[in-house]
Amino acid sequence: MKTASSAPPALLATALGFRITFLSAILSLFTTMESHAAAGDLDPSFGTGGKVTTVSSYSGFYGINAAAIDASGRILATGTVGIGTEPVSFAVTRYTSLGELDTSFGVDGEVKTDFPGYIAFAEAIAIDSDGMIVVAGWLGSQTIARRGGFALARYTTTGVLDSSFGTNGKVFTEFPDGPTTGTSVAIDGNGRILLGGYALRTGPGTTDKDFSLVCYTPTGALDATFGTGGIVTTDFYGEQDIANSLVIQTDGNFLPTHRACWISNPRSPAEPYPARDCCG
Repeated sequence: MKTASSAPPALLATALGFRITFLSAILSLFTTMESHAAAGDLDPSFGTGGKVTTVSSYSGFYGINAAAIDASGRILATGTVGIGTEPVSFAVTRYTSLGELDTSFGVDGEVKTDFPGYIAFAEAIAIDSDGMIVVAGWLGSQTIARRGGFALARYTTTGVLDSSFGTNGKVFTEFPDGPTTGTSVAIDGNGRILLGGYALRTGPGTTDKDFSLVCYTPTGALDATFGTGGIVTTDFYGEQDIANSLVIQTDGNFLPTHRACWISNPRSPAEPYPARDCCG
């Protein structure tokens, strides 16, 4: 499988819309040189004057943390909902290419997924060549017994959790040394899923964050051929290292499984992981 990346000739921008009692998602579509309007203008064929605002049926604050466009030009936005007695959960909304809620997805275009016992924050989204939707993030907890960790959910094209993935469509990975935060996701040419972020290390009088990368098989199991039990953690000189983005590349030598992963961080240099350490 390969990550689907066919997008219409327009630029999608997402803006955070925080509300205390309801979800507000704001999307804007800007034209490019290929459209008839001037480059950079809002696309009048999308939503209302190039903008879409959605008030969700789910309660709680919401911010669009990531968006993706599938092979049919439909737009998926993901973030977090939940407040008070409502569990803090992953949320995904799908729009048609014209900016209308896609009612064939979930319930009236929306899906909410909770992880019982945890608060769940969705940070990234990717779509594979079969149209399966992978949402990645992290779980937190207010109890000492639960430390939290990396989390994934995979959905079918209709917004139903994929029962062939993980446990009823969900995966949770707890790191052995401390809590972690997942911030980015990518899917390689074999359908394996890479989730990047950071692990929190604590010691006497200090707290350190290290780059962390986890590789999963297409069914959501940890890939034992990757790192140590599917996990790689990298420290840069004791700094606060947070992986904010993740890209998978071929090496140009006609070896489709020989890949390198680049993780970028504003405070640490980008460093490639050798192919043997990155889902090679």
